[in-house]
Amino acid sequence: MFCSLEYRDAIIVFRGLLILVVVIILGVSVSERQINSLTQRQDGVRVFSMNCDHRSVYSIYILGSSYNMSAVYSVGEIINNDKAIIIKTSHHHIVIPTYIEIDCKKAFILLDLWAKLLVDKGFDFKQSLELYLTGLPQRLNDYIEHFR
Repeated sequence: MFCSLEYRDAIIVFRGLLILVVVIILGVSVSERQINSLTQRQDGVRVFSMNCDHRSVYSIYILGSSYNMSAVYSVGEIINNDKAIIIKTSHHHIVIPTYIEIDCKKAFILLDLWAKLLVDKGFDFKQSLELYLTGLPQRLNDYIEHFR
């Protein structure tokens, strides 16, 4: 069974592990310095290094081992052509039109007919109003005479 350590014992174990890590780092750096001086490959010693290239790939060097991680994952594609913007994912395609073509010939023909009809009705109303207004003074005189 595992028994919990007292605080003093935990500090002693932690110090021992810290000293072990420092000794390992010193050993790796001394051996790398010796290899570098023999091969004339690098001027300095690397214990920890982290780099990122143009493709968003992170390279981490820790105690003589190299690890690579990619920071970019492809989730979709955006295509822009003359008529639409297309967003493609693994399961869906979304099309957003940027060029809309509408045939308005029928609508303009109907608007033209409606405008002609409106003008004709307006002209008929004007003529009937003119006839009414020309006969109005005579009617008013007749009504005035009738009420006297």
